Amino acid sequence: MNPLGNNPAPESQDWRTPPALFHALHSIFQFDIDAAADEGNALLPTYWTKTKWGGALSWPWVNRRAFCNPPWSMTEEFVRKGHKARVAVFLVSANSLTSAYVADYPPLLICYPAARVKYLHPNRDEPSNPAHGTAILIYGRDVYVDEVVPKLAEIGTVFKLAGRYVPPPPPPTPDEWPDGASEI
Repeated sequence: MNPLGNNPAPESQDWRTPPALFHALHSIFQFDIDAAADEGNALLPTYWTKTKWGGALSWPWVNRRAFCNPPWSMTEEFVRKGHKARVAVFLVSANSLTSAYVADYPPLLICYPAARVKYLHPNRDEPSNPAHGTAILIYGRDVYVDEVVPKLAEIGTVFKLAGRYVPPPPPPTPDEWPDGASEI
């Protein structure tokens, strides 16, 4: 079954992210890797594939700022691997939010885009006619909630999950202190 609606099911699940959505997210999170791409659809110069060189699931994500539009049949594997990244932003089926992986690895934030995301066909610039919505899951120790929520709100409705500790921004370094300030 094609999760994207009444379009003919492609031979792969490599539906591409609409550029406007990617650019909006990239402007907020400054990604350094596209974690589920291939040579034909990578949105960043640095990318991992599902299989090339062992694939995204074999590389360490800990120090990465990752964007990930995984094949929806592999969402759980990608979230389990990527939730420890400095920043990891996943585009997932909103229907998958009842899956165990969301309870096991709760995101800091969930954003529901204001309109259905019309993913692009893997082989041509033809948008999908989605049967259901997308959720954007945001993970990471370098995600400063107070800074990103207003920006994400321009994309859609944002929810912060209760019970998750979000560290405050680091204190300023001495070179960031105002003139005349000194350590006590």
